[in-house]
Amino acid sequence: MTYPDQLIELIDERADKRIAAFAKSGAQLTGASAGTAVYRTGATTCQVTLDGSALAVPVKVFGDVEVLAGDRVGLVRIGTDWTVIGTYTRRRKITMPDGATTGQQRMVWGADTPPELQAYGLTVAMMGFVLDSGTGLEVGYFFQAVSNEMDVPDSRAMVFGNVTYPTPGNPASATVANVKTNFQMDMWAQFALTIFKDHLVDFWIPAGVKFDGIHGGRAYLGANTVTAGGVATSAGSEVAIPSASYVAEPTYNFLNDRLYRVVLKGLVFNDGAAGSIQSSVIRIRKGAASTSGTVFASFHKFHFGGSSSEDFSLVGYIKNTSGATVASKLSITNQRSVGASNHSLFGDATFRLIMTVQDIGSPSDQAAIAANSASV
Repeated sequence: MTYPDQLIELIDERADKRIAAFAKSGAQLTGASAGTAVYRTGATTCQVTLDGSALAVPVKVFGDVEVLAGDRVGLVRIGTDWTVIGTYTRRRKITMPDGATTGQQRMVWGADTPPELQAYGLTVAMMGFVLDSGTGLEVGYFFQAVSNEMDVPDSRAMVFGNVTYPTPGNPASATVANVKTNFQMDMWAQFALTIFKDHLVDFWIPAGVKFDGIHGGRAYLGANTVTAGGVATSAGSEVAIPSASYVAEPTYNFLNDRLYRVVLKGLVFNDGAAGSIQSSVIRIRKGAASTSGTVFASFHKFHFGGSSSEDFSLVGYIKNTSGATVASKLSITNQRSVGASNHSLFGDATFRLIMTVQDIGSPSDQAAIAANSASV
């Protein structure tokens, strides 16, 4: 890493003035050094790894010097104590409304982005670090961040939030669980989704409107899609679409205390005599390629013979009030109920057979729907 000559000169000048002032006062100076700050341990103390050493040691810090983890610092030895007299980082000090102060405001990207933000899917961030006004410890930071990948699941187009370190003064103690967001806009499935994660948000416009944050990061959970043509052909018994026939067969994470809407659209046909009226029962069940899992929705579809495909749509609701997240795949099944021919579901690249799952909120907010929904 290189530093501007003017900044080096400024640090040298400041060090010379400090040394001269202490020498004039009779203080004992026994050397100077440089190092890298590890983290603040108090208002006037921190841990620093001196150049040439791999071990962090406790040092003193002048009261007017702002030191944050990762800073390159200059030190002099006063008596037996190494003391930080300045940093090579130029920054402004800002007083927050609650009395805490931010030290450095830093722009980070790529590998320099804190691990907890990377784990949350963020790769570029503007960070404002917060110090406790009483102890001087670095206790966390506010951030505005984005992902540099906008065409993959879980990409974040814009996020505002904060991170509080579980151990004050130790940034390494933070994990993705400590990332709290106040506003988030996702770029996913070609549309933007704005959510409020971790808490309820009140808007006064001019009356209070409360938004229930979508737990888990998005309302749209995923989709089962078929483009292989005729599938799940039934001659009387119930038949599930094979797992291998799906373009994608996701495992859905149904979070506790949530209500979900499942929508199925596709085509159905039979090879019976032209003009004959026949009927199929189409079901959505719990489990992969299952004909015995819990039925979440069912539909009787009447259709004409002669291998003429007819469209259908089916809407069902699933709730989870079990007290824990339930992970499960979903099945689409077909069963001939009226007629004597073979009945098949159908989807191709032009007319896709597709089933989507969406989180639509809390069961308590939609009691009537929840009361008539199957439990996952």
